[in-house]
Parts: sequence; C-alpha cells; structure tokens
Amino acid sequence: MQDHLLGSPQQARNFCSNFNFAHSEQLIDYFENKLHDRLVPDHTNEEGFHRLQRAIRQSATRRNFPSPGGTWKLIDVEEILRANLVQKLSQDFAIPDHYLPPSKSFHADLISKSSAPGCHVIAGQPGMGKSTYLSYLSEELIGGGATVLRHHYWLGSSSVIDRIRSEHAIKSMMFQLQEAFPEHVQMSHIEEMKFDECVRAVSKILKKKGKNLVVIVDGLDHVHRDRPDISQLTHLLNRLIPLKEDVCLFFGTQPIDESYLPNSLTIAAPKKLWIDLPPMDLASTRSWLVGLHDASSFLLNGSKNHVDRELNEISEALVAKTKGYPLHLIYSVRDLLAKDRHLSAYRMEDILPCPNGDIREYYQNLWNGLSTGSKDILLLIACVQFPWPDKGNLSKCYTDSLGFQKAFGAVNHLTEQRQSGIYPFHGSLTVFLHATEEFKDMFDILMVRVKNWLDDGAPDYWQWGWKWLIEASLGNPTVLLDGVTKDWTLHSVSSGYSIDHIDHIIAVSEDYALKKGLYSELVRLRGVRIRVLNGPEQQIQDQALFQKCALSLQKDEYPKLLKLDNLRFLSDEEIKILPAVSRTLDYDICKMCFSEALRRLELAVKFEDRGGPEFSTSFPPG
Repeated sequence: MQDHLLGSPQQARNFCSNFNFAHSEQLIDYFENKLHDRLVPDHTNEEGFHRLQRAIRQSATRRNFPSPGGTWKLIDVEEILRANLVQKLSQDFAIPDHYLPPSKSFHADLISKSSAPGCHVIAGQPGMGKSTYLSYLSEELIGGGATVLRHHYWLGSSSVIDRIRSEHAIKSMMFQLQEAFPEHVQMSHIEEMKFDECVRAVSKILKKKGKNLVVIVDGLDHVHRDRPDISQLTHLLNRLIPLKEDVCLFFGTQPIDESYLPNSLTIAAPKKLWIDLPPMDLASTRSWLVGLHDASSFLLNGSKNHVDRELNEISEALVAKTKGYPLHLIYSVRDLLAKDRHLSAYRMEDILPCPNGDIREYYQNLWNGLSTGSKDILLLIACVQFPWPDKGNLSKCYTDSLGFQKAFGAVNHLTEQRQSGIYPFHGSLTVFLHATEEFKDMFDILMVRVKNWLDDGAPDYWQWGWKWLIEASLGNPTVLLDGVTKDWTLHSVSSGYSIDHIDHIIAVSEDYALKKGLYSELVRLRGVRIRVLNGPEQQIQDQALFQKCALSLQKDEYPKLLKLDNLRFLSDEEIKILPAVSRTLDYDICKMCFSEALRRLELAVKFEDRGGPEFSTSFPPG
C-alpha cells in the first residue's frame, strides 16, 4: 500500500521532508479585527473602516479603481478613511451620602500627588470602591481649584454606549476641556483630535497660575474582558502617557496581569509602584452606617440615648469581621437585614466569610451552597444587558414558579431593585457568573427562555427595546433589519425612548448588514442613524419642548423611571422637565431632581470660584 501511494521509502521520505502541513491558521475575522484595531481610532472611525472594506471589494471587480490602472495611492486611502465623529460621554459616578475616603492619610497622599505632574496607578480588588473613591477624589480636586478630566470605562451594567473606543474617550475629555477653557479649545480642535496640543496649551496656562491639570481614567481592567485585545486601551494610553511631564495622570484598575495593559503604562508606572486602595477604616465604616441609619434602613435594639454606642459597637464588629472590604461589608449587611431589620454587634458573627479578601472567593463559596433554582435566577439576570422589570416578570422564566420566592430570597442581597428594574448589585457579580461553567453550558437555553418571555407579553419597553436584539442574537437578524425603518425611528423618538438605545439598535442592525454583505441596507440604516443623532440639534427647534410633549403623551411610565435611575447622565433640560411630565407630580421625583440640580450648581460654583469661565446655568433662580 505504501509503495502504491508514495512509491519507494526514499520517495516517501522526500515527500514528507518537503511537504508543509499548514494548520491552526487564523480565520479571516481575526485579520479583519486586527486591521480594524490598527486603523480605528487613530486614522478613522467605524464608518471610514466600512468604506475601506467596501472600496477593497470594489477594486477587485472594477477596472481603474480607485485610481487609473487599479493602483492605490496614499490620497485614495486618506479620502476613504477621512471621518468625523463627535460624541460626548457622561463621566458621573454616584457617590453615596455620608461617604468618607477609606483612609485619611491615603486621601491626603493622593491630594498631594495631584499637585505635580506624574503617572500613578491606583489598584484594588473588585468591590474595593475604586470608582467611588476616584469620583470622590475628582470632586474634591475640583472643589480645591483643580481642573480634572475624567473617563470611566464602566458606569453601569445597563449602558449600551461603547465607552471602550478610544476615539470616544479622547473626544469626551476634549469636550470637558472645552467647557473649562472654551477660548483655547475650539470645535475644530475636537474634530481634528488635537488632544495633545490642547492639553499642553491648557497645562501651560494653569502652571502660570500655580495649578495643575489632572486626568483620571478608571476601569482599565474592563477593557480586556470586553474586547478580544487591548488595542483600544493602547490607543488611548499612547496619547496620555507622553503627557505625564505636563499633567498628573491617575489610572484605576484591578490588579490584573501586565499582559492586559499597554507597555507604555507598565514602563511609566511599574507594578511595584502601584498604589493599593486601602480597606475602609473604622471612621469610614461608621459614617456609612450612620447614613443607613439616618435613612431608616435598619433598627437598633436600644433606646435613642444609646444610638452612638450601638453604632460604634456594630462598626467595630463589622470591620473586624470583613477586614473593611467594602463590597463584602455591604453584602453582609444587606444579607443580615433581609432576614431581620434589627442590627447589632452580635449578629456580625453570622456573616459569611470572604477568604483572602477576594470577593470572587465569596461568590464561589456562596455559589457552591446555592440551590439550582437560585443559580438559575442569577444566570437569567447575567445573560441579558437589560434590567428585569421586577420579580414577577423574572419568575415567568423560572422553571419552578412555586419555589421562586425562596430561591430569590437566597440571592436577594446580591441584587438591587431600582426604579427601572432589578440589577446585579455590583459588576463583579456579572463577571463571576459569566466565567462559570453553568453559564457557558446554559447560555443558549437561557436566551430562549428570555425570548419566550418577550414573546409572551413582556412590558412594552422590553418589547420595543430588546425583542429584536434577542432574536438576532439567536440567529434571526431578519426581524432586526426589517424592523428598523424610518417609521419605527419616528415612533421611537416621539415616544420619548432613549436616543442612546435607539442608536444602539440601529448600530447592531448595521453590524448584521455588514456581516451579510447587505451594503445597500447598510447605507439605508446609516441614513436613518444620522437623522437620529443629528435630529435633536439640527431638525427640532425646541428639543426640550419636544421631549416634554413626548414623555407627557407616553402612557408607559418606564422611560421616565429609566431617566430617574440615571439622573447624573441627563442634560439640565431633562432634569427640569422630568417632574413636570410625572403624572402624579410625585414628591420623591421632585426631590431627586432638585437634589441633582443642586449638586450641579454646587460644582459649577466651585468651578467659578477657582477662576474658571463665567458661570451660567439653565436652571432658573428661585
């Protein structure tokens, strides 16, 4: 047989020594993604990249394209890639009432570091409070007269905005710089991405006044989890790190492996120089407990005369049991209060341990002891991007409806019921769940159950905002491509639905159209998308009045509830109209909007006091 197939032994040896076995080659998608990340955002945006792909296909089938003789010239590539995208991102991260930094000395040290140029990395395990602290630091610095630029890679599990794209991050910070120094940062600078030039110009002005420019970028660890590579993070840091001689750079991250971080950062700030966020000390823990007690979140056993003593005892026991690990501390108190609203130092003995100060080990221990039903509930919450409306709707996807209440009670302290629905209490829970074998094995089954819930009478907002997206993810993008029309868009906008989510639905439709080579469909969708994004500024004479009318006529209260949960992301005009469109003119809604307006005014006054541009606000006096 060997002689018949390969000839003599010598011929077989010659064949094998000259034959190359090619295997495990990268798929075409790998090369496409690699080219994308080399071009976007340094040289173009998504639209420009799509134009390049189309031009390459056309050059293979057309004569004399893109230039005579079918040649490619530099000017051809530049013309195809030329793009302009402007997008401003909110950077507000909620700071709890009664919040104190985890340690006075730690906070004082960072305040001192902020007064001079440099590059610093602040690290902490999941749930250590990095984002909360960095937001607090930002407001403290602004109050002290500093100019602060911020970018958070993650602000909430329900956000559909792509915060990882470096183009978005850079332009967002340039908008912040323009608000502070409009005479030095023009719109043309933002369009042309002249970030370095603008930062150095502003830094020079501030130094003459004896002040420093501070840049805070938080959540670096989210990038490698949400992207196949860290190229977008590399693009951003390659623009920021060279500025460390002119500005003070603060980066917040979990203690991840250096392979998940750009070389520019690991060289400028080696891991041995990273600053560890300390655990909550007794003072910060007690302040947090006082805030809960003032809000009537728990009851004490003694009389009013003994409140201070009891709070001191509980704080000491809580710190001793949790080692001041913020998320473990919060979960523990929530779990205790779910069983009994009376809190005492003795009950701290019932707290589940968090081995090695790592919340992932807390999750694992809890996960190992959960029933199948409780695991099912957490997996359903983690498999979708949206919040579930309430327990009633979540129970409709539950295989054992009779045991749902008991199963949910076991994990209730890991979730948060907001105005707009049920959310994981902390993003680290979603990360943990996504890594479990159960999640990987059951994902398709879970998504089918979600689809069945959407088909069987889910509330209006979820029908509008998620039904097509879920069906597309299950392999049927036709409903999405057929559904996104001009009429659908007009109905969505006039119903008061979020422009960000409308844009997200259209963007996903564009991705499917591109993957399927439906280029005429892609052009149609892009036309609809441009109208959606440009409409509020260029096609509506009074956007605030339009939105007020839309929300007033909208029978579904959910768009308003969603806005209430995201007050910090709303414009001044939206804050003003929200109480007016409430059908009941609820006192709590008025109070929440007033508190947010007051917070913005206080920050603006601080900014004016430090010598910034003349203060103005859209809120009427009185």
